[in-house]
Amino acid sequence: MQLYSAAVALLQPSFAPRLAPAPFSPLASLAAQSAILAAVQICLGAGARRTNRAKTLSKLINNHGNATHAKLQVKLLNKGSDSFQHEIYGDFITVERILDKTGGSTYRLLDEDDKVKSKKKADLDAMLDLFNIQVDNPVAVLDQEESKKFLKGRPEDKYAFFCKATELERIDRHYAITKDHIEDLDESRVDLVKQLRPQRDVVQKLEAEWEECQKLEVRLEGEGWDEGGELLFI
Repeated sequence: MQLYSAAVALLQPSFAPRLAPAPFSPLASLAAQSAILAAVQICLGAGARRTNRAKTLSKLINNHGNATHAKLQVKLLNKGSDSFQHEIYGDFITVERILDKTGGSTYRLLDEDDKVKSKKKADLDAMLDLFNIQVDNPVAVLDQEESKKFLKGRPEDKYAFFCKATELERIDRHYAITKDHIEDLDESRVDLVKQLRPQRDVVQKLEAEWEECQKLEVRLEGEGWDEGGELLFI
């Protein structure tokens, strides 16, 4: 993992390839451990409020040296049968997120040779789903504030913790989004039906005329007229 501010490298802690038993043990300061944990969450897509360190992403940028942006990078192992698009990224995927002082942010996914392969948040989400990395789940990433709510919080706080931990909150949010999407599609369908109604009337009219032409053609053939309008026999 690499943490950057104003394009200057500040910290590059090295973890085990898959799982570090004590990933923050080289850092004696609890504040430093909390900062790294927040940086990993932010880099992998979490919002500023989830870290309990700031309300907006811009507030996470160090003000020393008039920094205008911060760059976060997390390198993930991408080997095995459950790798994510290995033919594109190779054995390692580097997730990069650049925070701007104005409050915006951009994502980039780099392959094992540090070449940019994607800038889509959707690709990051797909990768996290495949690896089952849940940066917003307090059980997966338990910071000090969330642990306080779990141990000493009100019943409402503990229920909210439970909903996050079991992903009921995420499922409910996705259900609401899906429901809204279905309602939007229903409204669009009604609008399209209204727009197509005049064309449907025209089509029905043309079909009726075509049927009349077919009947007339059959009658003319029965009376001995060919397609050129000439009498075949008397």
